[in-house]
Amino acid sequence: MLDLAVIGGGASGFFTALQYAELAPERSVALFEKGSHFLQKVKISGG
Repeated sequence: MLDLAVIGGGASGFFTALQYAELAPERSVALFEKGSHFLQKVKISGG
């Protein structure tokens, strides 16, 4: 069973999933993105 599903692989979604995974390693987390790459807008903006 999945404990947390994060919808959107932008900066907020990515770092939310990362924080959750680090703070609760015994829990499961999945990150869903409709595009083919995570953090795409961050790359475009020069981040």
